[in-house]
Amino acid sequence: MASPSCGRAESASEVLLYVYDLSNGMVKALSPALIGKELSGLWHTGIVLRGTEYYFGCLGVDSSPAGKTGLGDPHRIVSLGHTELPHDVCVEYIRDLARYSYRRSSYDLFRHNCNHFSEDLSLFLTGNSIPMDIRELPDDFLSTPMGNMMHSFQHMSDEALKALEQHSVHEQQRNPQSPRPPQ
Repeated sequence: MASPSCGRAESASEVLLYVYDLSNGMVKALSPALIGKELSGLWHTGIVLRGTEYYFGCLGVDSSPAGKTGLGDPHRIVSLGHTELPHDVCVEYIRDLARYSYRRSSYDLFRHNCNHFSEDLSLFLTGNSIPMDIRELPDDFLSTPMGNMMHSFQHMSDEALKALEQHSVHEQQRNPQSPRPPQ
C-alpha cells in the first residue's frame, strides 16, 4: 500500500529495510544457553529510500549510501512497499524525526533504537510496519532474567552519565574559565 501523494507527484519509489545482525550469528547460537531463549539475531535496521540508507543510533539520525554503513552486508533486505511522496517531503520528515523524536540524547538500546526509527519512517512512507520479529526483539530479550538485569544496568548507567553531565554544566557556570570537557 503506497502513501498518498502530497506535493508534486513523483514516480513511486521502493522503500527497503536493510537488516543487519550485529552479532554475526552469535546471538542465535548462544542465546539459548545464556538467556534460556533463542533469539534470531541482534538486529540493526535502516530504511533505504532512493539509494540512501537512513538509520538511528547512539549518535542520532544519520545516513549513508545504501549498504555502506560500516556494518557489512545486510543479513536480509525486506521490501516494505512503495512511496509516492516527493523526495523533499521525505527528507523534511526525516529531519523532523531527528530534531524532535530521535535526538542523540533519546537513544535507548531497548526502548528507543534503530528499529523504532525504522518503524516510524516506514509507517510514514508506506503505511506498513517493519517485520514483527524485529519489532518484538527487545521485549523478547527483556522478558528474560538476563535481559531484565541488563536493562536495569543500562538505566543506572544512563542516570549516572546524566548526573555527570549536569555536574559538568554546573561547574562551567560557576567557573567559566575552566576547560570544557571534550564532546
